[in-house]
Amino acid sequence: MDAKKLNRCISKYLAKLESSKNNIEEYYLKKLTEVSLGTQLNHLMSICKLFENNDQRNMSGRFKPNNVILKHVDVNQLTKENILDLLRGEWYQSLKGQTKQLHIRKIRRYLKYSKRDDLEELLPKKFKIDAKQLSKTDLITRDDLDIIFKFSNLWGRALVMVMYEGALRRDELLGIRKKHVKFEIGYIILKIVQSKTAKRDIPLIESIPYLKEYFDNNHFEPDDLIFSYKEAHFLNMYLNDLKIFYMIISVIQWDIFIYLYIGVDCLEKGIRKRKQQILNR
Repeated sequence: MDAKKLNRCISKYLAKLESSKNNIEEYYLKKLTEVSLGTQLNHLMSICKLFENNDQRNMSGRFKPNNVILKHVDVNQLTKENILDLLRGEWYQSLKGQTKQLHIRKIRRYLKYSKRDDLEELLPKKFKIDAKQLSKTDLITRDDLDIIFKFSNLWGRALVMVMYEGALRRDELLGIRKKHVKFEIGYIILKIVQSKTAKRDIPLIESIPYLKEYFDNNHFEPDDLIFSYKEAHFLNMYLNDLKIFYMIISVIQWDIFIYLYIGVDCLEKGIRKRKQQILNR
């Protein structure tokens, strides 16, 4: 979703939630404006679910369309019964473990900000999350990378290699500054300071020649973003441009790129199995 669509969605949720009786606008301005547009939208969607549950209770169980402004959005009027109804409700029960965890984190953050610790303590702290089972054939290989690199520019090779070797998300990749890359003897220490999971140091080896060539041909100040797109969706746009070129080259390389493009959040999400299916046709 591009920035214009994200901003429109954010505006709709704010219009649905804001009123003189709540602190939604204050919370948004103080806590959410510094994060990405996608994260802003996700937070508002979670908060909306919290108040939709309260609104439905006040309407004797009748449901409202999604585009109707909610009336009962005062966090001070929420009760323990509202939280329990939310956790027992069809929407929450239909979510998978990791999605439940993400929504609860956002609701918990809002309740803490609103000083409703009595409600926050009712939210679950542990979630059953099923680990994904991947086989070696599901992962991108170095042969696949060689094909991608063959038709990529200097920027693209450095970006893809760092993303691949470090198993980075888009936001982590786009938050890397020159000062976060430290060349040591035989390896690189990459500091990830912007992440929705955890800050960490990542050792890189295979990325050394790509980053070295990239830095030799481009001047960066210590605070400069080395992959300088301001919004993560521009990375998708860049990959989309490459997709057209790959389509011209061959069906196999087109298929590789489709999987790289769709699964850009995690390059380790695979292309190998689908590629084998095409080869067996």
